Amino acid sequence: MEVPMVNDLKMADRQRILALLELGWSYRRIQRETGTDRETVARYDPRRESKPAKVSTGPTAKPAKVSTGSQSVCEPYRQIIEGAVAKGLSAQRIWQDLKEDYHFSHEYASVKRFVRKVRRHRPEVAAVMEHLPGDEAQIDFFQGPVTLDPQSGRWHRPWIFRMILSCCGHSYEQPLWRQKQVPFMRAQENAFLDWGGVPRVVRLDNLKAGVARACLYDPDINELYAAFAKHWGFVPLPCIPRHPQEEGVVERGGNYLKDNALKGRKFDSLEELDAFLKHWNRTVARVRIHGRTRKQVYTHFLEVEKPALKPLPAERFSFFEVGTRTVHPDGYVEVGWAYYAVPDRLLGEEVRVYWDERLVRIYHQGQCVGVYTKAPAGTFNSRDEYRPAHKPARQQAY
Repeated sequence: MEVPMVNDLKMADRQRILALLELGWSYRRIQRETGTDRETVARYDPRRESKPAKVSTGPTAKPAKVSTGSQSVCEPYRQIIEGAVAKGLSAQRIWQDLKEDYHFSHEYASVKRFVRKVRRHRPEVAAVMEHLPGDEAQIDFFQGPVTLDPQSGRWHRPWIFRMILSCCGHSYEQPLWRQKQVPFMRAQENAFLDWGGVPRVVRLDNLKAGVARACLYDPDINELYAAFAKHWGFVPLPCIPRHPQEEGVVERGGNYLKDNALKGRKFDSLEELDAFLKHWNRTVARVRIHGRTRKQVYTHFLEVEKPALKPLPAERFSFFEVGTRTVHPDGYVEVGWAYYAVPDRLLGEEVRVYWDERLVRIYHQGQCVGVYTKAPAGTFNSRDEYRPAHKPARQQAY
């Protein structure tokens, strides 16, 4: 018998589902794109009215079951097994989960035969990927051609950032030495500015720069990238691990870039590579006839996709750093070797700190408990109201 379980989502997943619901996505599409089942999505839909509870009217007679021959011992677990097969789990893993979760006492061979029968009746169908104008862009990194690093005097392979609009195929390319967080987001900003607008959804590969932790069906966008996405007005949608078909547009486009532009070339600097990519985009990529749409890429972009993009915000994103700190016994937390006071009731508590080049903001359980101008290393910064009356500030103690 299947035991009902409550699927509680993390805050980042809830926000992502709410954002996709605001875009008008159906429950089925959200399940396909995020791995969260439709029932769970429905529970977080604010537009959904709760159904009245069913009232029992007493026992009802059930029709007698007619035996049609021998039945598999796995039949009572059909729904569980079909769900596990849909997630791509192996027969061995399904058998192990049945034993652990449902005290299944039969042999592995029974599960293996049943899984083989389920898969025979569930052939995988290749879906046709269709995208509305302004609906989606896809991101990927791949290693570029050999390029000279002037600082070390050695030849290295930089990373190529490529962001492509899924509808028309228009793209933006930029070389980067490392997959670091801030350059990764700056490259996205440059793409939005180059296009003159922002797509509603940005689908990204499981990059360390954009994704804090990638679990099967449960990606966790890190805090800085979530704030970045909110500022620019798009929904970040990580690809499910080991499912490259979800990035079909950018995967094919990456191969086209490597074969058509970069194969067999060497560059004397990253700037030379960047200039070559921009020239190639202007003279080759955007003027070609796209194999899927049968239209010139840039003309299709100007006529159809660009008007559908969301408008750009008034200014670029202001980058910040974030971290967790434990309040010291003297009532201070350390940020960049400078110290900032918080209310004395928080001694020993964990606080969340956000800082940039100008300000330091300190939060406890979602409430702001301190805002300071960023101070030089080695300094102590406090407020009189944060100190108990019998404990003078450090500067007044001596």
